[in-house]
Amino acid sequence: MLLDAGIVYLDPYFSLTPNPWYAESVTSRAFFEAKTFGKIWDDRSHVFGFRDYLLGSIPSSSKHLILSNENFYPIISPQGQPRFDFNALERFAGDLGADIRIVLYLRRQDEHLISYYQERVKASFRLNNASRDFLALPAEIDAYASIVTRTNYYDFVAQISMLQQRFAVEIKLMEDEISEFGLMASHCSAFQLPAACAQLDASKNVGLEAHATVALRRYLAYGHEHGMSQQKMLKAKNYLFRHHAGGRKLDIQLSTKDQIMALHDSANQHLLKMCGKQESALLAPARQSGLTVFEIDTERVDELFHQLRNLTV
Repeated sequence: MLLDAGIVYLDPYFSLTPNPWYAESVTSRAFFEAKTFGKIWDDRSHVFGFRDYLLGSIPSSSKHLILSNENFYPIISPQGQPRFDFNALERFAGDLGADIRIVLYLRRQDEHLISYYQERVKASFRLNNASRDFLALPAEIDAYASIVTRTNYYDFVAQISMLQQRFAVEIKLMEDEISEFGLMASHCSAFQLPAACAQLDASKNVGLEAHATVALRRYLAYGHEHGMSQQKMLKAKNYLFRHHAGGRKLDIQLSTKDQIMALHDSANQHLLKMCGKQESALLAPARQSGLTVFEIDTERVDELFHQLRNLTV
């Protein structure tokens, strides 16, 4: 339906396998990362080789190209190091002869942090520094939340200001869009997509139930400590996702949620003014939907952990 309407959604993991132009993996997602784009731009044959292959996948009849990518956050580290390269997007659009529109969806900081923590757990089977750094942080999600919340990761106002210096930015508050329109309907309206596209089934990001999340993090820390292969750790992760992807998810305490939202209250108030709103789900009282670490059955976690160890002996 999208293609019939002249719209192409570019898969952020679109890649070449193997990649003949660059030793490292270059995906459309990585194409806009400062660390990747800065390395390969000087040798334009690498960029153009990938760019030509990527553009060759786009039908010539297309009128719109949609990029959806969390790497577009301008800042990711406490030191303010850029993750997203503004020049990369502008040069890419220039090569296409295209105009740029940015629609930014923001989530409540407490809701996003829970999702972010669980995504880090899911990704930590990789044998790299990022996964080890994550596993070195507090295992309990509330303690982890206290650390992450005090970085500029949630300083959305500063990040939006950086974007607005270069582009026209439309801001939408995700919880409000979900409750009022439904996220797909809001997305279709923002990009002037056919209304029927709102009926398309979106891919679902599967999450582990709370006990499995805690058990997997414990197992991953054990695996890294004992030099276990990535293949074995991935086998354990896949086992949990096959058998423990339902049920209540891991959550943080209401007191932690209140602390997070209070810390960002002035920024949230400013965001509402920028969006022309006075009330929002962004400022609604915190709610509890999953299990906190104090409600976790430790015997069940132990049982899952030993199942994973026995599975990958």
